[in-house]
Amino acid sequence: MSWQIKQNLNFYTEEFQPPKLPHELRLIITSAAIHVAAMVVIALGLMLFWFWQGEELKYAQQQQKFLEQKIVEVQALRPPLVVDARLAEQRDLARRQLEGGQKVLRYLTQQQLEEGQSFTQLVSQLGDQNVKGVWLNQFSISDQGRHIGLQGYVDDPAKISKYVSTLVEKSAYQRRAFRYIDVQKEVDKQWLRFQLDTRGHPQDLLSSAADSGVRK
Repeated sequence: MSWQIKQNLNFYTEEFQPPKLPHELRLIITSAAIHVAAMVVIALGLMLFWFWQGEELKYAQQQQKFLEQKIVEVQALRPPLVVDARLAEQRDLARRQLEGGQKVLRYLTQQQLEEGQSFTQLVSQLGDQNVKGVWLNQFSISDQGRHIGLQGYVDDPAKISKYVSTLVEKSAYQRRAFRYIDVQKEVDKQWLRFQLDTRGHPQDLLSSAADSGVRK
């Protein structure tokens, strides 16, 4: 009997190994396992969060009940609030007086604003006058803008007419007439002094004022 090896077999070759899963199937199984593990972790996290939120809500409710009880105890110790009828009447009276004063103040402010706007237009258009040889050194606006007085100097009396005609063409000076015009020669000076007024001669104004005083 011979002990020589008749045949040599290698059981570690692929032929004798169990069949392997395809690469694509292994990737699918691995991905599914990862997703399942992630969902389990998320579910555990949500459960812990809900549990913590529930405990916080219980603690907040307990604190609210405690504070409400303390408020009730403090209110029970304090005497009831009673409004003094006399003080309430004084408060209402002061409130009515304040509202009345505010109405008067708004009315006066509106009146002053409207008058100030009209004066602004008169002054601005007066400044737009540009007649060479005419200089203003004083002007007055009275009776809420209905009367205007101008004083200044001119080197030629004929320029007064041009100055007045261009002035009354402006919107703020329309339907206005200068009833008093006075031009006088200054001593030892080359220019003339002029005065314009919508109310008439100053002496006439004094006479009318005196007559009205006598009638009273």
